[in-house]
Amino acid sequence: MDNKQERLLMQIGSSHSEAKACLLHFISEFLGVTAFDFQNVFNTKPHDLILVEWNGSTLAVSCDVLLLPVEQARQIVATKIAASKAAFAVVPA
Repeated sequence: MDNKQERLLMQIGSSHSEAKACLLHFISEFLGVTAFDFQNVFNTKPHDLILVEWNGSTLAVSCDVLLLPVEQARQIVATKIAASKAAFAVVPA
């Protein structure tokens, strides 16, 4: 591979990264939480969308949530986050 081809591949990779960042930004705005990345689940179900939770950890939701109306999608995400918070809650002795 010559230098011209390498530069072209770097530009394509850079554009891909910018496009992905833009998509994740739009998804974050749609869901009202920070979208971090996508996770391939090897054709057993739809891909997962990785979200950043309230405590900095991550939470996976199906990408199918993006096909729903915004309020319904946000409710599903809020329910998952609430369940995660409850699981990490410290119960006094």
